[in-house]
Amino acid sequence: MSDAIDAAVQAEDLVMLTRARSALGDLLFSEGRHDEAVPFLQAVVRTEIADGSVDLEVKAAARLLRQIRGIPE
Repeated sequence: MSDAIDAAVQAEDLVMLTRARSALGDLLFSEGRHDEAVPFLQAVVRTEIADGSVDLEVKAAARLLRQIRGIPE
């Protein structure tokens, strides 16, 4: 996963970087490693791309952050 993040940074591809961060955040969350997932999920939530290409990832990351913080949906 870190290779995907590195490649996205080198290519300056924000969509690929956001999707890689989202996948890593999801993986860490599913493994119960919430403290490690938070920075990746926060980075996804802070991403906004005008064409909406990462809207699903942003919404999913926000949902996971609410769950980690104990905020009901």
